[in-house]
Amino acid sequence: MLSGKSEANPSVKQAAKKAPNAPLIWVVSDGTAGMVAQALALAHALDEPYFDVRIMASPIYRLFPQMGAWPLMPISPRRNDRKLGPPWPDIIITCGKRTAGASLAIKRLSGGKTKIVQIQDPRIDPAYFDVMITPQHDPISKKGLPHIIVSKASLNRLSMAEIAKEAKGLERPYRRSKKASTAVMIGGHNRRYKAGAEDFGRLGEALAVYAKTHQRHLYLVPSRRTPKSAYPILADKLSSVSYDYWDGKGANPYPGILGVVDDIIVTSDSVNMVSEACLTGKPVYVAELQKETGRIAAFHQMMQEQGHCRPLGTSFDAPPEILDETKDIAAKVRRALGL
Repeated sequence: MLSGKSEANPSVKQAAKKAPNAPLIWVVSDGTAGMVAQALALAHALDEPYFDVRIMASPIYRLFPQMGAWPLMPISPRRNDRKLGPPWPDIIITCGKRTAGASLAIKRLSGGKTKIVQIQDPRIDPAYFDVMITPQHDPISKKGLPHIIVSKASLNRLSMAEIAKEAKGLERPYRRSKKASTAVMIGGHNRRYKAGAEDFGRLGEALAVYAKTHQRHLYLVPSRRTPKSAYPILADKLSSVSYDYWDGKGANPYPGILGVVDDIIVTSDSVNMVSEACLTGKPVYVAELQKETGRIAAFHQMMQEQGHCRPLGTSFDAPPEILDETKDIAAKVRRALGL
């Protein structure tokens, strides 16, 4: 995939070389990290060139995505996005509710020729979409609809080969420690709750217990959602154990750090981080910042029942089950679309 911007289409951020008979694929998103990561992961796994199209998510489409199928509705409220035009894509890949309405608008403008691959259920009639990929813990996965492909977790682009390559380029102090080590992937604020001082205090205490019990050096890697206030709280709780904390300066040790540690701890707020960690086949432990409910709680229960991860403070009864399903799902999508 070539970086660049299409002059005819100011919302296309990355352009792809396209063979004469290859389908024209747009990955449509508003840039939300968790959503675009899954959509791009599928596009990459399809092994076809694609365009990464970033738009503004319409507030009204967030509430009523089905309105995108109505006559005269725009793709998005941003003026530049309205310059999106023919040739319309053969296939759209999008994820979540934010841009589902935009994908329906594009399909309508194409005269129905564009096929939509929708990742996650946007809570409208699934008949709007040609293919829907939904996780096993989502209720719609139980309906047995022929165009729904069921996944266990979120799609991701990681592979063990990529992790190994990134691990070789790790800077100090993230190179292999002489002491057994644990990667700690830390999330934070999300649409369900804000993680506060008490939450990070409990996390720090649990990490200290784990490090002492298992004689581990901890590599703490925060995400963009981790508040800056978390570090002094964690540092206070971890004062008696060996650890390093990535402060956001220098190269991000993720995902290479997954290749050098002995096990992994992930906070429960991120389905994506848990899914990626479970690709490694290493023990993965989930630490709750706050009590998870609904679909997120169902996801964790399913992952634990199927042997992919365990709650922090417990242990595995058998070697962890490796979770690597993106390529298989991409193959099902190819068959469904006749690629």
